[in-house]
Amino acid sequence: MLEHRSATVRNGHTAYSYQDILLKADGIAQALRNRGVKPGDRIGLCTDRSIELLHGMLGILMAGAAYVPFDPNVPRDRLKIMAEQAGLAFIVTQEDWLDLLPLDSSACLIVGEIPATDLPSVIKSLESMARIESHHQAYVIFTSGSTGTPKAVQISQGAAIHFLKGIQVTLAIGAQDVCLALTTITFDISVLEIFGCLLQGATLILAESAYAADGEGLGQLIKDEKISFMQVTPSGWRLLLDSSWQGRPGIKAITGGEALPRDLLERLLPKVGCLWNAYGPTEATVWATLEEIRNTEDAITIGRPLPGYEAFVLDSKLNLQPLGAWGELYLGGPSLADGYLKDAAKTQDRFIAHGLSARRRLYATGDIARLRSDGR
Repeated sequence: MLEHRSATVRNGHTAYSYQDILLKADGIAQALRNRGVKPGDRIGLCTDRSIELLHGMLGILMAGAAYVPFDPNVPRDRLKIMAEQAGLAFIVTQEDWLDLLPLDSSACLIVGEIPATDLPSVIKSLESMARIESHHQAYVIFTSGSTGTPKAVQISQGAAIHFLKGIQVTLAIGAQDVCLALTTITFDISVLEIFGCLLQGATLILAESAYAADGEGLGQLIKDEKISFMQVTPSGWRLLLDSSWQGRPGIKAITGGEALPRDLLERLLPKVGCLWNAYGPTEATVWATLEEIRNTEDAITIGRPLPGYEAFVLDSKLNLQPLGAWGELYLGGPSLADGYLKDAAKTQDRFIAHGLSARRRLYATGDIARLRSDGR
């Protein structure tokens, strides 16, 4: 990221260079290390969608710790439950949210109060980051799952890096791109929006959360900022199209998180440069499979596994199903989560030992699928 330090992040009407962001993030990293934070620690992150969100997120990672994102609009009692389950060392936040947070103020680091450092200090921090072991956690995200009970999914540095490398092979985001970051950081597809952009030196547009529910405003933002890459759920694309969005030729578009309906595909595909349908549970690190849909008549599938990912359709006895037969979808590969934090029983139930995987471990998605003869 350092070699792209002249690239920019835009938030509202203000532009920030990568270098300026790193200088501020390094100040936060130093403050955390001075308080005894070390690799393996989990740090809460609770900010609005300002540039301070990036300062906090990068600062936590530069300290070698894992970030645990919290939505400041979540009820305080729920935040308390999640903070206790995560075993937070500190929370990086803003002064506006202090009364909301479940930890004592002495365990809260206020982003705006931390001074930036200098470039030699940043270089030293990044060199330290390079020595962080791949098994150390990068982030922990709470997902409600089908039961509504919060589950803390642990994603390692190695898993996150493997995903980002694999998705880059497919999408080829580059320094010429302008990427839209619209998703809340409590949803793991934000990892692609933010780090998939920053690591390639692209321009990042950090959009305010209001745009997610404002189709007209979002369409204007896409036009004004000349967005060339964005990902939205099918519901989000429908909101955009219903606002009379005229589309943007050349934009790389991803849809995922929900099933893609045929009528939406027929409306959306002519308005974008290319369209990818993505699938992946948080437990497999963002997206696990991807399919480019080129024609409105094409079959709508979730495609093939990303590079290094594994996908198997198994029967109730964990045997491979023949082509075309329905079964449960299991995922494998280096990007599987470490499991659920402080829930060994659920981890053992969903992350099973299996000889089909090169790593002898598969994740039971609970989703029903079939393997087509064309490999999709």
